[in-house]
Amino acid sequence: MWRRPSIQRFMACSLLLGSMVFWSMAQDPLIFRDDFESGDKGRWSPPMATQSMITITMDAETVSALLAGGFSLFGFKAVGSSDLAGRPLIWFSRQGYSLQTVVAWGTGLAGYSSSSAIANGQRIDVGALRGLGLGQIWQIDSTGTGAVLNGGPVLSVSIQSMATQRFTVGVAEEVGGETRPYCAFPLFPGFLDSFEPRERILLAFATANVPAGTVVEGSLSTLNTVHARALEKSAVSPGLLVEMDATMGRNVTFDVIDGWQWGNFSWARTVPSNENIVPLLIDADG
Repeated sequence: MWRRPSIQRFMACSLLLGSMVFWSMAQDPLIFRDDFESGDKGRWSPPMATQSMITITMDAETVSALLAGGFSLFGFKAVGSSDLAGRPLIWFSRQGYSLQTVVAWGTGLAGYSSSSAIANGQRIDVGALRGLGLGQIWQIDSTGTGAVLNGGPVLSVSIQSMATQRFTVGVAEEVGGETRPYCAFPLFPGFLDSFEPRERILLAFATANVPAGTVVEGSLSTLNTVHARALEKSAVSPGLLVEMDATMGRNVTFDVIDGWQWGNFSWARTVPSNENIVPLLIDADG
């Protein structure tokens, strides 16, 4: 006989079988669909791929305090590139968290092109997306679209300009049911940019009202000044930088008093709110 799930089961987070989502049970499973508007042009849906995930556990007091303070959970993803002009983008931001929240993403990569400028606080509007595998090159034309070819650096995805104007380009990956960019680089006429995937995630809570796809330059505290008039009007937690393992997910906890906890394993470390996050997420050292 069917029995109604208990409230404890309802509050627990689940991962939809066969889907790649960030899901807090208090929200719709595809909770990021209204946060990132890339338009229909060049929209790309990744193939099913192996998932990575981080499970964040919090107690009821912490969840209540964060919600009362208007905090959102922000996520960033790293990429390997020696181009020092590259900048990280907010990969996702959402208030949809609960006692246990799963951040899950797939390993299907895409490149994107945009005409947006790279500047702190600037949201990058995606013009086109193309699925890319390692060793492939996306040759973009004056429309920001073009053909995907083989023959690129074998450990990277590459974007080459066949146009006469400058573009902003980078890598995107699926999270929360939407393919979202997480880095931005200038691409000049005739140039080729190559990007090595990195399974390194930065998480933090902040009260800033900043959408996904926004350029962040500097520290996590920059989130407070991108769209706020004064630093004292916003708050930000320390971040947690997590190195993923291909064979398993990661389990962490967060408490408003004790901060991030992960068993002090070598795969994570805290990031003070005033530490520059650009070199953590734009990895030139490999």
